[in-house]
Amino acid sequence: MKVGDDYYVMVSKFPSFFYDLSKIKEKWIKVTSQDLAQYGSSYTGVQQSSDDMAKTKADTIKGAKIFLTVADNNHALMSLGSPTVETVNGTKTYRYDLEFNKDTMAQFYSDLTSQYQSAFGDKNPMVFDQATLDYLKSPEFDAAFQYFRKNTTLTLWADKFGIPIRFSYSIRMVPDKSAKNADRQIRTTLTLDLTDINSPTVIDAPVSSMSVEDATIALTGQSKELYEFEKQITVVRALQSKLASYKLINGSYPASLTDLTKSSTVSTGTYAPITKTVPVDVFTGKPFIYTNKGSDYTIVYTEQLPPYHRGDNPQGIYQMNYDYSMRASTPKLTMAAVAGNNTADSKVVSEEAAAQSKIDSDGDGLPDVLEAYLGTNKLKKDTDGDGYSDYEELIKGTDPLGPGNLNKTSGGMLY
Repeated sequence: MKVGDDYYVMVSKFPSFFYDLSKIKEKWIKVTSQDLAQYGSSYTGVQQSSDDMAKTKADTIKGAKIFLTVADNNHALMSLGSPTVETVNGTKTYRYDLEFNKDTMAQFYSDLTSQYQSAFGDKNPMVFDQATLDYLKSPEFDAAFQYFRKNTTLTLWADKFGIPIRFSYSIRMVPDKSAKNADRQIRTTLTLDLTDINSPTVIDAPVSSMSVEDATIALTGQSKELYEFEKQITVVRALQSKLASYKLINGSYPASLTDLTKSSTVSTGTYAPITKTVPVDVFTGKPFIYTNKGSDYTIVYTEQLPPYHRGDNPQGIYQMNYDYSMRASTPKLTMAAVAGNNTADSKVVSEEAAAQSKIDSDGDGLPDVLEAYLGTNKLKKDTDGDGYSDYEELIKGTDPLGPGNLNKTSGGMLY
């Protein structure tokens, strides 16, 4: 839900395929505008006015009502048993659990596309297609329909006059029996309220919530220091993407980062701002030092390397670079950033890290700056003398300083 400029999300029931969600389940997570600016990708497009947005909402409701009317006329929806009485938004309603009538699907499709064409013209959300109509009349459709019938539910709430109040569609996704998580299922439900569309809704912020940072650390188990290091890299990369989008629209980079928050009017039309909020430096909390260089730009930011503990896997501290011009490419390892000031431009995240990563005294594939961080010998390809180079051990997850494997961390590999 959205309260002011902040969003609140909660994980209630969701299968834990990759992470243990118990630490964040049933807890509100607050996503601020700064979080969206730091992690969100650029968004561009012709700007919609408030009238346009209102029309889009009205068209959505209009389309839903046409759908239900045509379905009723064609007996495309059948009630499963008698309706039950429920209260929806303070109104007494009758709940109907429905299912589609396979025998009327072809006619329903024909009439619905015709009605949509009359109502929406060239903005018709469902254009008639003869191949689709032929499929709805074919034996192949029978098997698909049975699966659909088994794994979806349709529910309609109507008032005492038969006017729809709410419509709900739910689908169950079940993995193949041979899949790893065959015993897990996901059910997604879409609910559309058809009354009081323009009435204001007052939503209060939850009394307690956790930040995106706290939720991520709880979910992944990574340290705060590693989280902040990776977050800074992510923020800078997102900013690079926003600047690229700005140049694509305007033909040049902005004079300042605040220009990213302004609409752009060019010959092809008016475009929405690239971002609502300019991200700030994770460590200083201040705006990035941005300089327009004409054909390029620079972004100066701070980084703090998390302390390294022997046995930890330093994924996230370095990045793997592949030469895709070679069929069998061995990745080159470089530091993602260095401690202190870093400079990004349109090509690299850190000019300093790129320059220092070129130095590899022993030629083992690990730059000296990464060896210094890990504590390996920059003058010896195989620090622990076990027959595998420091590079080979790091790539396959064994400890280059001695026996044993590197601990799995939740740091992300940077590419």
